[in-house]
Amino acid sequence: MTKIFLFQKGQDFSPEYALQKSLHLFDSDSDFHAVKLEHQKSGQPYLSGIPYTISISHSGTFWGCALCDCDKIGFDIQIVEQNREMDSIAKRFFHPAEYSHLCQTQFSDFFSIWAAKESYVKYLGSGIDENFCRFSTVDQNGLLSAINGAALYPIKCDSSYRVFCCGGKSTPSLYYFAKKKGY
Repeated sequence: MTKIFLFQKGQDFSPEYALQKSLHLFDSDSDFHAVKLEHQKSGQPYLSGIPYTISISHSGTFWGCALCDCDKIGFDIQIVEQNREMDSIAKRFFHPAEYSHLCQTQFSDFFSIWAAKESYVKYLGSGIDENFCRFSTVDQNGLLSAINGAALYPIKCDSSYRVFCCGGKSTPSLYYFAKKKGY
């Protein structure tokens, strides 16, 4: 089981509260008040004392996490911002097939590719390093549904964001806690 929890940050937002709420919704039968969020030397987060895997991301006004009862999960959220540096970023960090795809699509998939790539390296536990440009999230048909056997799930939420989850045993369920406009 894989669940993604997205929270819109505001004055009353706290990552600790969001994590506790996520853990409770993930498994309401367990007591998670003593669970600690720890970090490996690589910076990758993990939950001490429980058999669940976590991946955390934040961008713009959203904070989110993916929780899974499997051994590896990667999750990333990216705000869509028109950035004049997309070309130079893509040349430096993306695979040649991804860069070619972006040139053909006038960079419309830039943030989807970025979120997909980050979710995959979080799944691997490696982060952005010299290998980030050595794998591709696209082929001639567009975005892939798996990378090296790891399932890649695009998550629909807010049109201003791109969200991807990598790994897990099944399509993730989304729990979306956004403030309604006008409130």
